[in-house]
Amino acid sequence: MKTFKITACLCALFLLGAASGFGLSKAGIPFQQKIRKASETALAERLFEETQRRLQLTNEQVPVARKSYKELESGLREIRGQTTVKIRDLMTQKGTEIWKTLTPEQRAEFKKLNEERRERWSRLQQ
Repeated sequence: MKTFKITACLCALFLLGAASGFGLSKAGIPFQQKIRKASETALAERLFEETQRRLQLTNEQVPVARKSYKELESGLREIRGQTTVKIRDLMTQKGTEIWKTLTPEQRAEFKKLNEERRERWSRLQQ
């Protein structure tokens, strides 16, 4: 009887962990995308506030520092955009290499797979 209770508790714990992990993974993906969109702004603002507080910037120094951190924010956003383009181009190139080796049946399935991936990606971007 004792081993049954232990086994039942462990099974329940496992199922709760699985359900929690599944729920967090479904909720976490769009959440991470939202964080990324604002991450450049949040980083620049946090760095500016920390600089202002720790260095005790004067009234003349604050606008210069704020402008510099705004430029940092736009630079980071540009780099992220360039990286996204490079990743997409690399994935297209490697996908083309794979395509060349596939049979007609595999090509049909590969096309379907890529459509599903694009659909999933567009949902994440919303």
